[in-house]
Amino acid sequence: MANSIYPHNAHTLPAIQKIDFINADGSRMTAVLNPHPRLPGVHITHVILDCTSVHWSNALVSQHATVLEAGAAAHQAAQSFAASISTRITEVRSTGDEFLDRPDIEAITGNQYQISVV
Repeated sequence: MANSIYPHNAHTLPAIQKIDFINADGSRMTAVLNPHPRLPGVHITHVILDCTSVHWSNALVSQHATVLEAGAAAHQAAQSFAASISTRITEVRSTGDEFLDRPDIEAITGNQYQISVV
């Protein structure tokens, strides 16, 4: 279940979550979820989402109320990116599960892809 509390173990580096959407042709779009405020044990009030790809000139930066909304927006951006280069998403890789865990990502993506949490 999505974590709406900023983690206590993020004292040295700010906690973020990176999600890579990997396409059939090997290209990828990276989404970075950057929750705020960055205070351990405090409820997250908003999430800044940054989506980029070396193959896509339309970088997306947006703000969302929850990590689930940011994850859903990242998936939509990844689908748009894949469609724009005539390919499809085949795998999703997430670094960590501080905010969205595997079941959250499965729900957001409709369990359509192979999902790895590293």
